[in-house]
Amino acid sequence: MMKTRIDQWEAFIAVAKEKNYKRAREELLISTPMLSRKIQDLEKYLNTRLLHRTTRSVELTHEGQELNEQATELIEQFYRLEEYSNQLNEGPLHGDIKITAPRNFADLIFPKVIPKFQTMHPQINIEVNFTDDFVNFIEERIDLAIRMGNIPNTTMIGKKVTENKLTICASPKYLKKSSSIKKPQNLKNHSLLYLDSHKDLKFKLNGSKNQSE
Repeated sequence: MMKTRIDQWEAFIAVAKEKNYKRAREELLISTPMLSRKIQDLEKYLNTRLLHRTTRSVELTHEGQELNEQATELIEQFYRLEEYSNQLNEGPLHGDIKITAPRNFADLIFPKVIPKFQTMHPQINIEVNFTDDFVNFIEERIDLAIRMGNIPNTTMIGKKVTENKLTICASPKYLKKSSSIKKPQNLKNHSLLYLDSHKDLKFKLNGSKNQSE
């Protein structure tokens, strides 16, 4: 229905511009009966006459003059929107991308990835915000966030990039004066420094789905 209505407006705009059905149909590459039908259907939909038609001339009514200006502007905007949409479908060509990512991850991965991306898309500007905090996407105008752990908000769309393998370490001095560690449960009796994003992580036993508390 939307496409049909646009075709009707295009027919009306062509007739309004040419003031002649023959020249209008030649511009639109359709027959005169089809052109007339589109105009009639549009007038019926609007419940108003748009054109005064005689055997020699075509003139716009008062309502037709007002609607012609608005319709022409809207159709031009529609064409520009379609052109822009086609550019998006062809791939990112230009613009700005703002990324937020943990510094450790960015230092390891970005030097390899970003230069290659910018070689492929030289007209795209990339700005990176290094932080381990969960920033407000709207306020900070973030396009892409790389984070470790689970997605904190169900409204966000996330995709797994890679595994984040962690290693628990202790100094020989600490181990010497503390109780022995034979299994993960023993860690409950020890002090642990960790990032807030890791507070809910658990150990897997022997690679199974069962996890230790």
